[in-house]
Amino acid sequence: MVPHQTVGDHQRSSEYNSPTDEPPSLPAYFPVLPKKEPISAAFPSSAPIPPPKPPKPLQQHTMSAITPIPPPIPDKRLNSAPPVPSKLPESAHPDLEEFTFKPSAYLENGAPLRTVFLPPNLRHSFLSTASKNTALNLETCGILCGILKSNAFFISRLVIPEQISTSDTCETVNEQALFEYCDKEDLMVLGWIHTHPTQTCFMSSRDLHTHVGYQVMIPESVAIVCAPSKQPDWGIFRLTDPPGMKTVLNCRRPGLFHLHDVDDIYTGALKPGHVFELPQMPFDVVDLRPK
Repeated sequence: MVPHQTVGDHQRSSEYNSPTDEPPSLPAYFPVLPKKEPISAAFPSSAPIPPPKPPKPLQQHTMSAITPIPPPIPDKRLNSAPPVPSKLPESAHPDLEEFTFKPSAYLENGAPLRTVFLPPNLRHSFLSTASKNTALNLETCGILCGILKSNAFFISRLVIPEQISTSDTCETVNEQALFEYCDKEDLMVLGWIHTHPTQTCFMSSRDLHTHVGYQVMIPESVAIVCAPSKQPDWGIFRLTDPPGMKTVLNCRRPGLFHLHDVDDIYTGALKPGHVFELPQMPFDVVDLRPK
């Protein structure tokens, strides 16, 4: 289940609201083996046709996932971006059929992170959609959806769920409509985006507790925070692992907003990180809010 409370506050940490449901399951992608062309033998009409050879026993073919092995003591983020295709439509890109992206970064525990490609203009489209709420000092949230292709994630859809907002909170409602839409479109939930109408760009304590539900399902999940009235006016974040994931999952502190005792509980995911903007990457905005 996609965690449904998003928020900004004046602190740098949040209360525990661990999710109980799971997002749509990850579809499997397996290449199809090409069919063998029939072999026709030509014999002279006068020569007898030799009897067919007995069929050879079939060999079983197994497919193993390509799992890149990180170095013994990897750095959590690399400085170089992986090669990207010039343009990726929603359907399978032919250039990616035989291509596998290598990990572009690593968690603090050494586990590899698959690359997440993000349309550069997604943030601007989201801010345009949220402009009415922002003018009223109300938060707005959206869900980042996409596909897994060639061992990389491509965010191809921004879904605006039905929601109730205040100046410091944003709570999704009618979540079943969101789940049904993602299931129908074969989309994965890869994170979320929300505004801080008057506050700075950071992950509040409640934001952290919201995001842990995404990242516990897919480690590459990201949170985008937009603070249009401040500088910097946006950022892409993930929880550190360790210590951020364990700290938030084990947090039982009361109160809507509270402090955590651990430093470096979250970190940036863009430049450097595992998120890269992909120019000319198409995407759609789907608004599920009542008109």
